[in-house]
Amino acid sequence: EFITFTRGLFADADIYVMNIGGTGLRNLTNRAGEDYDPAWSLDGSWIVFSSDRDGNRELYSMDADGSTVRRLTISDGEEFAPRWRP
Repeated sequence: EFITFTRGLFADADIYVMNIGGTGLRNLTNRAGEDYDPAWSLDGSWIVFSSDRDGNRELYSMDADGSTVRRLTISDGEEFAPRWRP
């Protein structure tokens, strides 16, 4: 099993994943912008998160390994704390 979390502050905030035992630390989002609030999909194959990488804060998804990042929202507001629903 894995956990995801944000490490860093402001423009240097990235999403990381590691084994529950604390080993295998990997950076999943290594680009400019604040990446926050990661949440696993119910089947463990996707992670949804919020980011201001394109200007204002929007919601994004990515594969569990950090690949294939997709922007999910286009809004004038600030999108925070996304969660998956069954």
